[in-house]
Amino acid sequence: MSNLSKNSRYRHRNDIIREETVLERIPAGSSPPWAMLFPSSYEVGMASLGFHSVIAELKKLGVGVERFFIGQFDSLSFETGRMIGNFPFISASVAYEPDLIAILSTFKRWNIPHRWHDRLESGGPVFGVGGALSYINPLIFSGIADWVVIGDAEPVLEYLVRECRNYTSHGDRRRFWEKLSENRSIYVPPIHREQILSGKNVPLKKSLLIDLDRAYGKSLWVTPGAAFGRTVLVELQRGCRRSCNYCTIPLSFGPARVRSLDRVIKDISAVSQFDDIQIGLVTPEAGDYPDLPGLLAYLKKTGQAVSFASLRVDNMTEDMVKAVVRSRRYALTVAPETGNERLRIACGKTFGNSTIIDKLMMARLNGVKQVKLYFMVGLPGEENSDIDSIPELCREIRGETGLRIRASAGVFVPKPMSRWEMTSIIGAEEAYSKMKRLKNAFSGEALKGCTISFQDPRESLIEYALSWSGAESPDIQIEASRRNILKKFGRDWPDKNMVRDQLELIGFGRASCQ
Repeated sequence: MSNLSKNSRYRHRNDIIREETVLERIPAGSSPPWAMLFPSSYEVGMASLGFHSVIAELKKLGVGVERFFIGQFDSLSFETGRMIGNFPFISASVAYEPDLIAILSTFKRWNIPHRWHDRLESGGPVFGVGGALSYINPLIFSGIADWVVIGDAEPVLEYLVRECRNYTSHGDRRRFWEKLSENRSIYVPPIHREQILSGKNVPLKKSLLIDLDRAYGKSLWVTPGAAFGRTVLVELQRGCRRSCNYCTIPLSFGPARVRSLDRVIKDISAVSQFDDIQIGLVTPEAGDYPDLPGLLAYLKKTGQAVSFASLRVDNMTEDMVKAVVRSRRYALTVAPETGNERLRIACGKTFGNSTIIDKLMMARLNGVKQVKLYFMVGLPGEENSDIDSIPELCREIRGETGLRIRASAGVFVPKPMSRWEMTSIIGAEEAYSKMKRLKNAFSGEALKGCTISFQDPRESLIEYALSWSGAESPDIQIEASRRNILKKFGRDWPDKNMVRDQLELIGFGRASCQ
């Protein structure tokens, strides 16, 4: 791709744009010019509802926001083809810890200093962050971001945009940082980091949008180039009423809040004229949406195709399965987490293997042909017999239902703001041993029709190391690379107690978030 001429690159980019369907025409703003970076490919970014929603909100505020992705055209705006150097503001929506490495690598290619103090000295762009990681540990960004929106973006954006516009007028970055720090839902590392390290209490507070009907909450574009194809993503809920010990959502994302059925139907009806578009329902757990029966009845009446990102198997109903099959989707994704009831209950999922088999048999009788099962290894209290229970459960499901089984196993990563946050992660050697045990079990004749894939344990160690980065060690992120992180990873690093103390100093204590 690098050998193609600039004009060829423009033509290719425009070919991709021509495939997009704009679902709502929001007038293009101009002030200030703003680069919205998604730290992955176009395919993944265009399947991110948060990315769409923030861009829509910025457009409504008159911001000249343009999209950037990591990949073939990652230094060119998808809207106009302008180079990244023409944008005084860059922001990124960051959902996963490895995204940070992608951002740092991209900044290096773009010749943008990744330290905020280096950008201050060189007159480089202002860089800000939002997204799922800001709910869990905003300190991760201490070394690189000028600002981090903590929590839901909607209540903060108007204030943020106003101060960005003021900054373009006066040009004093330190004054800009000071003004941003007056908003309790914006973490400003150049101001707050030293306060945290000196032990001062910094009264930050997560931004939470209580009335979700005020959220944009739907795709701005659809495109066949997105990971889910031509799918309109529609938000149902934020937060979760459940209490799974391994999960960050219950303690991080605020109380369970739902969008009204009327608002959801309004969003869906707006795209009813497209017969090649499906509806993707975005929620931590679709079965917990109180108006789901009414929503599925509406979709059945209109004949619109629907998909769920993942289903909690004990919450799965016949109506949900029938809706998926009517949409010509014959595979489901569920997460038993473990192969036995003892460890699953310890995780916080209080259902047994018989429930899984019964629900999947119901799915098979309604036309489902394949199921993907997510499992974790390295859970607290895990024994070898728990590892062996994974292929045994797959064998039982295959034998009882006849479904094709695609299992996936990854290493459990203790995260800040989860109930198991202070437990240990297993090492790479132990992880590879457990996965080898699983691989050997799945290679037998008894598991014909079942396959298993694995997440690389090294990726889990990187994720763990980054997730526990704090204000005290910004160089960990700044020098981030797979090799450097794994080299630095050891028994005494990261210091989880120190990071936990820092999070509590900025109001992220467990008690304040429950």
